[in-house]
This record gives sequence, structure tokens and C-alpha cells, in this order.
Amino acid sequence: MQYDPIKRSLGSVFNRTPALRKLFYRLLDLLLLRSWHVRRELRALRNQGMDPSRLGDAGSGFGQYVYYLSRKFPAAKITGLDIKQEQVDDCNQFFSAIGKKDSIRFEYADLTAFKREESFDLMLCVDVLE
Repeated sequence: MQYDPIKRSLGSVFNRTPALRKLFYRLLDLLLLRSWHVRRELRALRNQGMDPSRLGDAGSGFGQYVYYLSRKFPAAKITGLDIKQEQVDDCNQFFSAIGKKDSIRFEYADLTAFKREESFDLMLCVDVLE
């Protein structure tokens, strides 16, 4: 968990306003090659007619992929899962502030022991098994 101090520093800067948080998401999309791949695959699924009602992001971190999913699939219910309660609380606060608390929620989850009765149409898991 050597990245935690860096994540906290970034969070303290970009969590000041929702606009800064959205800018942070955009910067991550531009800087990280994996974001390009995720967006490409999601675009392909949409073009094939995927219209999900339940989406998940396992290891949601800052919530940037949940934000992207919420823009591309606005009618879907989205659940972000993360092992760090600090990240879960932060993301719930941000998505509530931008008016998406009814369609998006974040929950604490240890993915090594994750069990859920409800199903998802798509579960995203990016940069988790490092």
C-alpha cells in the first residue's frame, strides 16, 4: 500500500470541489493508457447493443470508472466496491454532491471474499491485482 500517501495528497487537492474532481478524472483518462483500453471496450459493448441495468466496479478507488460508466449508461444502477473505507466514504460524498446518490453507491468489500446474491450485467475490475 505504498501509494496511499500519494492518493491522499491527490485527494486533498482534487476533492475541494466537484469541478476539480471531474478535472482529475479527465486528467487520469488522458494520462493512463489503461483508461483508453477500458473506454474502447465499453464503447464496443455499447455498439453491440449492451444496455445494462446493473453495473459494478470492483476496486473502484477514486471512482473515475464509475463516473465514466454513469455518463455512458445513465439509466444503470452502479455499485463501486473498494477495500478502503476512506475511498468508499469519499466517493459516496462526491457522487451525492453531484446529484447521483440514487443511481450510484459505493460499498466496502474485500474482493478476496466477495459474495453477493444480486447479479451485475457487467463488472469492471481495473488495476486491482497489482
